[in-house]
Amino acid sequence: MHASRDLYLHLLAAPWLRVLAIFASVFLVETFSQTVHARYRYAAGDVAWNARFAGIIQYFPDGRREIDYARFHDVVPLRE
Repeated sequence: MHASRDLYLHLLAAPWLRVLAIFASVFLVETFSQTVHARYRYAAGDVAWNARFAGIIQYFPDGRREIDYARFHDVVPLRE
């Protein structure tokens, strides 16, 4: 039996619902490596539907790259 879309939307709107995201990565920097861990709990109201994260990396013609941390949490709507 498949739940209806309305049921999913009802559950996602529940104030007690939380999504837990856990990330682990190993960064290799020159002569050493370091494991990085991050954990964050999101409420349903934190989820941006029909959106994606904004691009934060700028590429230059000479091959350099720059990260714009001011836009790290920005989201942009998806094209329909």
